[in-house]
Amino acid sequence: MVSFREHKFIAESDPFELGIDRCWHNGLWLDSEAVRSIAGNMCTNAAAWHREVTENELQLLGSSCALHYRGRYFVIGTRHQFKNTGISEGEFKKVGQLILSEDAIITNSGYFIYGGEEAVREDDRYDIVAFFFDEQAEIHREFRGRCFEFSNVWNIKPQEIFKCYAVGCAYSDQILKPYDTRELHLVRRNIECEYVGGTSMSGVHRIRNLNDEDFLPDGMSGGSVIFIRKSVFGNRLEFGGMIQRGGQDFFYFIDAKKIAQFLDTSIDLEEHP
Repeated sequence: MVSFREHKFIAESDPFELGIDRCWHNGLWLDSEAVRSIAGNMCTNAAAWHREVTENELQLLGSSCALHYRGRYFVIGTRHQFKNTGISEGEFKKVGQLILSEDAIITNSGYFIYGGEEAVREDDRYDIVAFFFDEQAEIHREFRGRCFEFSNVWNIKPQEIFKCYAVGCAYSDQILKPYDTRELHLVRRNIECEYVGGTSMSGVHRIRNLNDEDFLPDGMSGGSVIFIRKSVFGNRLEFGGMIQRGGQDFFYFIDAKKIAQFLDTSIDLEEHP
C-alpha cells in the first residue's frame, strides 16, 4: 500500500436515471439510491504506482470492475488498455486500486490471463486480465464495499431488458495534478445505452450510447455494463459484462457468462495446478 496523505481526492459521477423505486439484488430489495451506489461503485479507475520515477508516480490506467465471485475478490480490465498506457505484462504487479478513504493505492497479489498477444488481436474474448485482491479485501473495507456481488450469471435476453448502462472512467474526465495542486479529480460516467445485439463473436455484444453529449471514450475499456432486468418477481440488478472497446456511438462488451468462465478457469487452475 502506498499513501497519498498530502493529496486532495475529489470523486464524482453522473447520476443514474433509473425510473424505478426498487430493485432485487443478492437476496435483497434495494431502493433506487442503493442500486445507484452498487451499480456505480464497482467501476473505478485502475491505477499504478511507479516508484522508479521522480514525477507523476501515480498513473491512471482507465476503467476496471471490482467483483466478488465464488468467494474471491477480483478486479478485471482489458489487456489492451494496460498495454496502451505503457504497462507491460511484466509490470502487471503495479496495477492497483485507489482507496480514497485512506488516501492510498493498493496493488494486486497476482493476475491471470489466457492466450498470447496474437490471440488477443484475433479474438476480443481473450482481451481480459483478472487481478487477485483477496488479501487486500480482508484489510480494506472500502475495497470490499465496491465489489459487485457477482452471484447470478445472467444470459442476456433482450426482451427482459428495462435499462442498460455503460459505466466507465474516460481519460479526458480525470484530473491528475499530484505535483502542483496535489489534486486528484476522479470522474465516473454512467451512460444510458440501448442493447443492440450480439456480434459474430460468441459472448461479445454491442450497445448504443443514448447520451447526446460529446466526449472522448478513451479509457472506458474495462468499465462495466449494468442491466436492470424485468422479471415476474420485479426488477433485478444484473452485471452484464465488461466494456471491451467503443466509440462515441457504440460500446462492445464481453458478457457476464464469458467473464464467469474466465474467472472459473483462474480459480480452478489455482486450486488444481
